[in-house]
Amino acid sequence: MKMYKCPHCGKDSISIIKKAMLDVRYKSKCSNCGEKYGPPSYTSLIDILYAITYYFVLTASFEILIKTMIVILILLMHFTINILFIPVMKK
Repeated sequence: MKMYKCPHCGKDSISIIKKAMLDVRYKSKCSNCGEKYGPPSYTSLIDILYAITYYFVLTASFEILIKTMIVILILLMHFTINILFIPVMKK
């Protein structure tokens, strides 16, 4: 499985799952050096856009199956954007 480099020690110690789940509110620790890392603070603006999208999807008059599929697609998009475009920074 692909690993990402810790911004402190430079070792491949961040798994793809940890990178996908990065959140501004929580800091993760490197399994190699123990230092904290996380996404940049501007990603909270992206999270606000996700929250607005969730609100409109959940209050819309779609069938429950359609709402569920849209929410799952938004979650997959969120994880994909975290993996491909959001850098890991020192905290």
